[in-house]
Order: sequence, then C-alpha cells, then structure tokens
Amino acid sequence: MAEVHSAWLTAGANGDVATMRLLKSRFPEWLDLQRQVRFDTLDSPSSCSWSDFGLNTLGASALHTSAWEGQLDIMEFLLESGQGPDTDNDNGLSPMMMAIMRLNLMTMRCVFRDGVVVRRNLVVDVSVREMKGMCSLWLTLLCRLSVQCRDELQESVTLVISIIKLLLRFGACIDAQDQNGRTALHCSTSDDAFEVAKYLVDANAKIDARDQDGKTPLHYCIEEGGLLVTNLLLSCCASIDVVNKDGVSPLLLVVQRADVTVLQLFLNHHQWVVTPQRLEFSSTVMMLA
Repeated sequence: MAEVHSAWLTAGANGDVATMRLLKSRFPEWLDLQRQVRFDTLDSPSSCSWSDFGLNTLGASALHTSAWEGQLDIMEFLLESGQGPDTDNDNGLSPMMMAIMRLNLMTMRCVFRDGVVVRRNLVVDVSVREMKGMCSLWLTLLCRLSVQCRDELQESVTLVISIIKLLLRFGACIDAQDQNGRTALHCSTSDDAFEVAKYLVDANAKIDARDQDGKTPLHYCIEEGGLLVTNLLLSCCASIDVVNKDGVSPLLLVVQRADVTVLQLFLNHHQWVVTPQRLEFSSTVMMLA
C-alpha cells in the first residue's frame, strides 16, 4: 500500500492525472478518497504538498493540494470521483479559499522581488534611482521584470477564476466559511484580486457576510485600501452601516482612518448609502468626524 500511495503522490506532483486515474482503478480500496492517511494529532500543521498527505483523508489532501497548485485536471478528476467541493482543512479553509490565498501570496511576490519593488511603485522607484545615475540597462531590466510580474499575476487570476468555476459546477457553496467566519469574498478584497471578487459577486456571493469579528468584506477592503473592490462592493449595495464586534461600521472606519479617497467612493454611491434613517449623508459624516 505504501508503494501505491507513493506512486499516487508522485503522479500528483507531476500533474499526471492519467496515472492517478489508473492507480485508483487498479487499487480502489487503497486509494479510497475517504481513506485515513494521516493519524497524527489535530494540532499538527497541515500542508499543501505532494510530498506527503497533509490532511486526514486521501481525497481532502489531494483536493487541497491540487487547488493550491492550480491543477485543474486533477481537481476535476477528484470531484468526479466524489470528493466534496467544500472539503475543508484543519483551519476550515475550503479549496476555493486555498486557491485565492495562493493568489494573494503571488501578489506579494510580485510586489517585492529580491527586495526590489518591481510593480506597484515602479515609477517612484525608477525616478529615485535615475537621480542616483542609474544606468539605462538596469532600468530596462527593471521594466521587464515589471511586465513579467504583471503577466504572471494575470495568469494566476485567470487560473483562480477557473478553479472557482469548476468548484461551483460541482456544487461548492460560494459562502462557505472558515473557522474565523471568513468567506471567499473576505479573502478577495485586495485590488489585485478584483476580477476574482467580481466573479464571486456576479455568482451571488453574500455581499455583507460577517466573520466571527462581525467584519464584512467591505470592512476588509477599507482596512487594506483596496479601492477597486471597495467601489465594486458599494456599487452592489454593500452596507456601510453593519457594525463589527467593536461597534465600528465601514463608514465609521473610513472616518477613523481619515481616508478621503474611500469617502469619495461612498459619496459617488450616495444612492446606496443614504437611507431613510440617514437622509443627510454629509451631515452624518460631519457628526462622525
């Protein structure tokens, strides 16, 4: 059995779904997706890797690893074989959330490469270095890195959306929550994940879902400064009055942070933020300030 499991993991690492299908057909009992493959304590760390089984069952481990690695063919095979699309890990994260988290890590890698900002602050970075007499060759290399990074990021966004589509096709719950109450939309509030957030919203994700701290995705957007996703949520009637466990609403959070840019977005969507209980939006903001 150990040799079969090793062959299964190797095939997964190589993206060889044909071999995985063959192994499962030849050894259905040993490769039962619900078979226990990790017998350690619950507080042991789980991982997404084909080097070993990171979760308690073979199917859960394989689905989460393939979602993390963006292996659509393997994911489809597992889902067709009966693995639940909302199978969570030890932290309650669904495969959908795992894919989005990988994108978020990719975003961080694109912003900083070898300690040099190569994307978001490219213009500022270049101007400073020019003043120091930076050579044209280094500028060219820096710009190429920026383009490469943007291309990689776009590929990752497209892949994550494909993963979400696949999971939804097999009945995944778009509003599944992790152990902290976060949904996939809570995980998609950075501007680099705008297309992912838009897809989730278009697929009827709950706009005002609250985590265990009472925060909605809009709270997250304001904290992270994601203007594109903030604008998206406001345009879809996200509430600016839902309070978290500390009694702070998105509107109050904007005022506390003195974020004039986000406040302007609120004003741009005044038809949504003005309610019968708050007819004078500008007066309300002044009172909060």
